[in-house]
Amino acid sequence: MTYHSDGNFDLVFTSGVLIHIPSRYLDAVMQEIYRCSQMYIFGFEYYADEPIKAKYRGYESLLWKADSISGYIDLFPDLPIIKEEKIKYLNNDNIDTMFLLEKR
Repeated sequence: MTYHSDGNFDLVFTSGVLIHIPSRYLDAVMQEIYRCSQMYIFGFEYYADEPIKAKYRGYESLLWKADSISGYIDLFPDLPIIKEEKIKYLNNDNIDTMFLLEKR
């Protein structure tokens, strides 16, 4: 495994990654994303007001919908939200969230 120094990347981006991280590891993953980012954290993840476990390809405990922004803000209260969009699916009630956070 390769380790990068603090703030090695201008932008750290996840898309459909955090949804597969069990809650017991999620804080550590977000802390690593924050550590590696110099300026921005961008995410595109499934959204739910409260954490929800969902089936993934017929399996349990492989996918969780949650409020990713709240997770980052809980860990890093000084991390401002530059932009957030919630995108509702056309054919069901699922929602995705797309967000940009700035590390100052």
